[in-house]
Amino acid sequence: MKVKTRTIIPAAMLAVMLAAPAYAHFPWITLHEKNGGIQEFEIGWGHRFPDDGVLDPDRVASIRLISPDGNAREIPVNQAPAYALSGIETAGTHIIEVIQKESYYSRTTQGGKRGSRADHPNAISCGFSTNTMKAIFPVERGNGDVQKKLDHDLEIIPAADPATLSAGDRLPVKVTFRGKPFTGSIYATWDAYNGDDEFGLELKTNEEGLAEVRLENGGLWMIMANESEDYPDPDVCDRHSYTATLTFRVGEPN
Repeated sequence: MKVKTRTIIPAAMLAVMLAAPAYAHFPWITLHEKNGGIQEFEIGWGHRFPDDGVLDPDRVASIRLISPDGNAREIPVNQAPAYALSGIETAGTHIIEVIQKESYYSRTTQGGKRGSRADHPNAISCGFSTNTMKAIFPVERGNGDVQKKLDHDLEIIPAADPATLSAGDRLPVKVTFRGKPFTGSIYATWDAYNGDDEFGLELKTNEEGLAEVRLENGGLWMIMANESEDYPDPDVCDRHSYTATLTFRVGEPN
């Protein structure tokens, strides 16, 4: 797919767009730990990680569990809200992949409504969303390819296994957009964060799409990236936005 040339945006509008990820709704995977291991997960939804809300299963396209050997199996979408991780026999680092159904959302004089300009001809604005989620978790001790690329349009790829890190360490990540380095802001937060902003950290990736997230606390962490471009047909919608999230657990220092 050919990448479109980005539109030059006025500074005032750009400032609003850069702030948008902190306030727009987006999905993530919430890992639940019981008896010393990850037993189940939920698909969160909102703008306050991790307990804002749960994504309706009708809006989920697919869920896969990828084992350390690279094999993947589908998890039924209709198990919501809690998805049990049963039948895992391979030790090592596993990846959960969730893809949300793409959707249109229009702002109208009567409020926000699902659908494009074809559904709401007098819409003030319209956005089309592509959202993907990953979560990484270990099962006992073993290997696993945490850098495995899942070919998402926008993807966060850790360069180290979070299971080997603890509070105070740094997690290097690479962010790609259609396989090329993403340069811009990414956001990170953890389950015990209680600041006024939605995210505890904001970082900038370099020209190679690389950044290091300082893991200030143990617990459940999430990293989020967002990108957008003009929608191909302005009669249908205005912008196409992409959101990627990565969640994982970090241990306390020994």
